[in-house]
Amino acid sequence: MKVFFSKYKYQVFLTLIVGILFWANYRSGTYLTGWDNLQTELNPGLAVKRAFFSVWEEYQSFGLTAGMAHAADLPRAVFLWIMSFVIPQNMIRYFYHFLMLLLGGLGMMKVIIGLDPRLRGDDTNNNGTIAFFGALFYMLNLGTVQIFYLPYEAFSTFFALLPWGMWSFIRIIKGNNRLDPRLHGDDNKEHRKNILLFFLINLLGTPAFYTQQLFIVYMLVLGCIFIGYLINNISPTAVGKLNILKKGVILFGLILVINSFWLLPQFYFLRTNSQVVTEAKNNTLSTENVFYQNYEKGTLDNFLRLEGFYFDLKGKDNTFLFAPWKDHFKGFFGLLSYVFAGLMILGLLKNIKEKKFGFVLVFLLCATGLLLATPPFSWINELIRQIPVINQIFRSPFTKFIIPYSLVYSFFVVQGLSFFGARLKKVSPYIIFVLIIFYSLPAFQGYFFSPEMKVTIPDDYHSVINYFKTEGKNSRIALLPDYTFWGWFFNKWGYNGSGFLWYGIEQPIVSRTFDVWSKSSESYFWESKTAFEAEDVNKLISVFDKYQIDYLLLDKSLVPVVSSYKALQYDRINELLLKSINITPIYSGENIFLYKVNHDSFSKSFISLTSDLVNVTPRINVTNDDQAFLENNFYLNNQSLESDIFYPFLSLTSQISSSDKN
Repeated sequence: MKVFFSKYKYQVFLTLIVGILFWANYRSGTYLTGWDNLQTELNPGLAVKRAFFSVWEEYQSFGLTAGMAHAADLPRAVFLWIMSFVIPQNMIRYFYHFLMLLLGGLGMMKVIIGLDPRLRGDDTNNNGTIAFFGALFYMLNLGTVQIFYLPYEAFSTFFALLPWGMWSFIRIIKGNNRLDPRLHGDDNKEHRKNILLFFLINLLGTPAFYTQQLFIVYMLVLGCIFIGYLINNISPTAVGKLNILKKGVILFGLILVINSFWLLPQFYFLRTNSQVVTEAKNNTLSTENVFYQNYEKGTLDNFLRLEGFYFDLKGKDNTFLFAPWKDHFKGFFGLLSYVFAGLMILGLLKNIKEKKFGFVLVFLLCATGLLLATPPFSWINELIRQIPVINQIFRSPFTKFIIPYSLVYSFFVVQGLSFFGARLKKVSPYIIFVLIIFYSLPAFQGYFFSPEMKVTIPDDYHSVINYFKTEGKNSRIALLPDYTFWGWFFNKWGYNGSGFLWYGIEQPIVSRTFDVWSKSSESYFWESKTAFEAEDVNKLISVFDKYQIDYLLLDKSLVPVVSSYKALQYDRINELLLKSINITPIYSGENIFLYKVNHDSFSKSFISLTSDLVNVTPRINVTNDDQAFLENNFYLNNQSLESDIFYPFLSLTSQISSSDKN
């Protein structure tokens, strides 16, 4: 034990610190839920199934081609399914994010020592004091805190993957082996070990790419490292240059192969459905707004303090989510941000002087992504954003580049510390440790996660989840009132996020959250909204028949996002539903009321066969009043066939973009 502790004492210290953070931030009986979240602990086995059969997401509204990289989440889903047998359900998400925090810190130590063995400190092993400080700062700096404060599985996993991925990449690039299978002996053994390690790290890290943009960032970061190595170690011989390039081609090719199981479905989505994303009302209104929130923070001062637009976000009471951190940095502790910024700049200059360009290039990449309001980086950004696809997928560069920036920032901080070398007094390590703890003090006071993300989910939600476990899987549930196209939910009991019920319920749930991936989802909303506002029960039943809605889930705990409580009209909705003999109340709880919709016709697995359908034209993408269905029931909408009935104004509505109108 003594030998183990001596060798791995800094890893043990990092584990203890994460344990303290868990103790300070976990609230007994609460779920870590809200904001953008993957609440898969509500049904871990279902998460595995959906990740495996991920190209078509049946559970999202009316079924759609996966717009997110759901398949990438498979390793995480399997891992949490296993852990669900030993960890209480409400604790699983806490556990996962803290595990990623720890793994990221341990990986950071590997990166620091691997790049600069001098940073091992005074120890005779690979666990140096200064490397420990670098890992600790990577785990606790403001950039990292902003990502974990509103936890999202893809970002947390990327935080853990990035240092390990960089370390394993650098390990092979700098190695003496030539990635040649003809190698023998110890060289071949080391070669196989490095390749296997690289393969496993990148495979287990694929859940980071559930948000696909992070894969692009990951490849760009590794590309910067590789170019930096080429600049520093370019061989004078043609054979040497070829071997270096061969390593890079093989490693990047291997990453593509490892990720092909989710990349190929994404290429299919981009080819067939990418226009749906850009035309969705949610995105058309929010893309520019989100970008300018990032732009506002794109100044040098915010950049040096690792402060992004997250820092100014407001919660359900219109108060700053990061209020404890804002208060913390108002006084003396705010000066610590500039102390670490000074060390970072010193380390950056040190690397430039020593012509170690790998991390310098990563720094410049992050600066280009984050310094949106600071020339010359803003000029480069404006040029790149002339490409519409780039402008859409990187509308929020902060969430994509803050993690690699946090990593290189931390690396340069320890480089700045190492600059002082022997001039540091023996007591200084303790001072540095205390400064990092004081800098991140709110994290140890229960604010590593936002208090708004720690809530107790009421029992009636669990009751509804359990009810549908015993019902037929080929039933579709519509949420009421689904009143806002933002696809966001505020509940009186504390929830604030993009929705969670579909992670526990296998049956498809119709929600405006999925509008960004499906025009059918948006059209259903406008049609049902028109029927509700007209209080026309026959038209409403017609909409439910058209979209095969089998259950209605009325949630009376919802808080309006931008309007008044009167706009939710709970009583009028309930009265209208009870007017129809086709709708039967089956459950009532404190918040949830469930209704069954009875149809005259039936489908099997959401598929039905019929004949002699009339052909209605013109083409209809989105409408708010489908008079054609009300008069003719199901119909064809085939432009290549002769029209039986022509409805010239069927898609005439002011609620959608002009490109969708005829």
